[in-house]
Amino acid sequence: TGKEVEVFAKAVVNATGPLADGVRRLLDPDLPPLLTPSSGVHLVLDYPLKTGLLIPKTRDGRVLFLLPYRGMALLGTTDLPAEPAFCPLPREEEVAYLLEEIRPYLGDLSGRVRASWSGLRPLVGKGETRLLVRDHHIEELRGLYTLVGGKWTTFRLMALDLVERIAKDLGLSLPPSTSHTTPLLGAGERPLLDLPEAVARHLYETYGTLAPKVAALGERPLLPGLPYLEGEVVWAVRQELATKPMDVLARRLGLALLDREKALSALPRVVEIMAPLLGWDEGRAQAELEEAKGNLSTLC
Repeated sequence: TGKEVEVFAKAVVNATGPLADGVRRLLDPDLPPLLTPSSGVHLVLDYPLKTGLLIPKTRDGRVLFLLPYRGMALLGTTDLPAEPAFCPLPREEEVAYLLEEIRPYLGDLSGRVRASWSGLRPLVGKGETRLLVRDHHIEELRGLYTLVGGKWTTFRLMALDLVERIAKDLGLSLPPSTSHTTPLLGAGERPLLDLPEAVARHLYETYGTLAPKVAALGERPLLPGLPYLEGEVVWAVRQELATKPMDVLARRLGLALLDREKALSALPRVVEIMAPLLGWDEGRAQAELEEAKGNLSTLC
C-alpha cells in the first residue's frame, strides 16, 4: 500500500547476512565493519552422479566438491573477497577456476553447465577469506542486535544463542529450548502418493509429509519431463508468501538454479497460475513475465 508505520521495540534483530554492516550503519555511519564478505560460486552441470567427489586440496590450497544434486551435479565452490550486494553475480574468473580445477579428473565440462549462481558468506573478521572462521557472532548496540557469521547447518544454534542473549539483556526468563529435539516442518515418513515415482520422490524430498497437501492443489505437470507440479506454484503463493515469478522459480521450486532454459520455458505457465491468485490484470501479468525473463539471467 505504500503506507509507512513506526514500530517501537526494546530489541531489534539485524539478521541480514552480508548486508548486515549496511544496516548497522543506519544507526551509526561511522561504525567499523564486522564483516569480510566472501563470494561462493556454484555451477550446476548436466552430469548425473551416484556419488560425490571431493578434492581436498586444489592447486591454491582450497577444497572443491562435486555432488549429486536433483539429477544433476553441483560443482563448488570459490572463496574470494566480494563487496556486499543484493544480487551477487558469478564472475567469469570464478567459473573458469571451477572448470579448470575439475578438468584433470573429469575432463572438459564447460559444455555441461546448465546454471550458475553466486552467494555471499557473511564472514566475521578481516584477512584472507578462506582462513576466516565460520562461527557466528552477536553484537549489541543501543538495542540493535546484529547476528553475523555462522552457516546454514548451524542456524538453529545461532537463533538460540541470539534469543537467549536478548532475554538475558532484557531480564526475561525463558523455558529451556526444545529446538534440538523438534523436527523440521515436514519431517516424517514418506507419504503414499498415487503419482509417478519421480514426482512422488521430488515432492517428498521438497515438502516432506506436506507433499499430499501440495499435490492436492494441482497434479498437472508444470513442464513435460520434469517432476514439478502446477500445485507447487499455488502452494508457493498461498503458503510460502511468493509474490514474484522468480520467488517461485528460483527461491521456492529451485528450477532456475538447475536449468535456466527450462525455467524460462515454465515461466509463462507460472505467471498464468499466479495472476488470479494475486489479483494481477493482463498488463501486470505481462510486466511480471518480462521482468522475470530478465531476472533469469542473474537469478535475482
